Amino acid sequence: MNSQPAICAGTVADWARTYCAAHGSAKGQHDDTVDFPLHIGIFAPDEFALGEFGGSRSTYADSRAPKNWPGAPVYVQSDALTPDRQPLTFECTENGNDRWCTTSYPWKDGANLNYTFRASRDDVAEKGKRIDAEARKFLSGFQPRP
Repeated sequence: MNSQPAICAGTVADWARTYCAAHGSAKGQHDDTVDFPLHIGIFAPDEFALGEFGGSRSTYADSRAPKNWPGAPVYVQSDALTPDRQPLTFECTENGNDRWCTTSYPWKDGANLNYTFRASRDDVAEKGKRIDAEARKFLSGFQPRP
């Protein structure tokens, strides 16, 4: 699908700029040079069978009991904190010179945030922090203003 999303037409709001740049550069080709998630999910953890979509209540909590089989994901922790005051932690799997990473954490009003991105092995924590900031900024545009 190459059509431009409505929020990217005309004057683009600040909260949507990175999303629109990512959409424009990717055009279905999975170009992830822009700091925006490849996938975002918002879910109520008590309402989902978490394994059905790969989500978790908290990748930080998952990292406290790491998996240790061959090819198991690795956990990368950043120095940023999630809204529940835990370290922003990514579960990553190797993919050539890159890592495919995901994170899940309690986000807002009983909902959890989950997203996926790709980064070089050396850049997971820093790129993850940038992507987290952009994802939250983007989602704030859909929230009612007081």
